[in-house]
Amino acid sequence: MPSLLLANWLETRLGLSDETQAKLLATFLTLLALWILRLALLRFVRRTSESLTRQYYWRRASLNLLVVVGLLMVGRIWFSSFESLATIVGLASAGFAIALKDPITDLAGWLFLAWRKPFSLGDRIEISTHRGDVVDMRALQFSLMEVGNRVGGDARTGRVIHVPNGMIFAHPIANTTDGWFSDVFLEIKVIITFESDWEVARDILLTISREHGGARAEAMRSEVSKHAPSFLIMQEDLDPEVLVHVVENGVNLVMRMLCPPGKLRRTESKIWQQVLAAFAAHPNIDFAYPTTRFFDNPSENKQSKETPPAKPYIPKAPPTGPHQSLTSLGRKS
Repeated sequence: MPSLLLANWLETRLGLSDETQAKLLATFLTLLALWILRLALLRFVRRTSESLTRQYYWRRASLNLLVVVGLLMVGRIWFSSFESLATIVGLASAGFAIALKDPITDLAGWLFLAWRKPFSLGDRIEISTHRGDVVDMRALQFSLMEVGNRVGGDARTGRVIHVPNGMIFAHPIANTTDGWFSDVFLEIKVIITFESDWEVARDILLTISREHGGARAEAMRSEVSKHAPSFLIMQEDLDPEVLVHVVENGVNLVMRMLCPPGKLRRTESKIWQQVLAAFAAHPNIDFAYPTTRFFDNPSENKQSKETPPAKPYIPKAPPTGPHQSLTSLGRKS
């Protein structure tokens, strides 16, 4: 009885026929059922897995699936057949393709990201002028926690950059985390004076480099071998090393080692602390920096040619004789 009264009220007040009321009720029940199923699925995932990444993927995937299935089911309720729905969609798609060019490109980019997976959540990437950690991926855009730019090293700036998915078709993507191995090379330049004992300094730096990068090199060799069948990767020396160069103001010792991408700045800070402490214990090693040098040949036991003293300047006397007389006579006249 209450349902008949509600149906009569809707028909008289809002002009909704019995058929329209039935479709509205079926649409509501369909969406409610799909939403309850999604909540039950997410609850099951939370109970079976504590991984935040896994839970995030299930939330995104279930929401996208809910939208697609909901549209199909609601379309089936309101249209007599899928042929009529396909006709309407076909007529509307021609206008949408022109008016919604950028969103369609972004949606195509999302499909490419889901298929090829050039990067995933948590990866540190660089695209165009943007660099950061991927913290969110959606149908039209992905979000980066910005790294560098306003701060030094690889530290986060605290800003979130929202990048349209369509940018992946126009700009190269550099993935620092998911490359052919997970570490990157860290290089630190240490410049000492020409008078310093560069061999001792090189040995000190090599010991410090092996302490921080020796274990990483052993782990990366297995990763290189694993990716070799898929990529043409030339085997290179992954062991820590110190390269020696001569520059205009001293001897340049370059420390080169492997380091995780997210620990570059902290690792460099630890290495510099060890370098400063080690060089302080060796008085025969000095850092090179811009200075002004004065040469004192006698104290340095160097022979120098004595320069003759400069002759004093003696001005010439004014001319005398007939020329002066002529000039004087000319002035009198």
